[in-house]
Amino acid sequence: MKKRTNKRGFTVAEIVIAMAVVVLVTATALTTVLTTRNAERNVLQNADALRFAENAWECFKASENEQDFLTAITFAEGVTPEGEAGNYTFLSSEYGYTASLTLSGDTLSVRIVAEEKELLSFTYTKGGEAP
Repeated sequence: MKKRTNKRGFTVAEIVIAMAVVVLVTATALTTVLTTRNAERNVLQNADALRFAENAWECFKASENEQDFLTAITFAEGVTPEGEAGNYTFLSSEYGYTASLTLSGDTLSVRIVAEEKELLSFTYTKGGEAP
């Protein structure tokens, strides 16, 4: 019997090694993409929370009373606040945070929480320094 010198195809070992390399490269790329996506989501969430807090602060500074504040913040955010008697909540479904606003005379307290983690918090009294 003659030996063939012309080999065609791949051995099982070569295919397994090639598949292992493809899996490793894919896993690395997927991990990188997911990590980057989570970081981007956190940055956008923090930026929007800060934007909201600045809007609330500016609306409070410009308002004469609670009703003026509610009208201004509703206009600025495009969302009507939930709550009453000085305690209001805004939910950001897009960025996944909850903003709690407490009005007491000339004082505004803002607390923004996402996934049980406080993103920011401040209290401002009219005529005082910026938060």
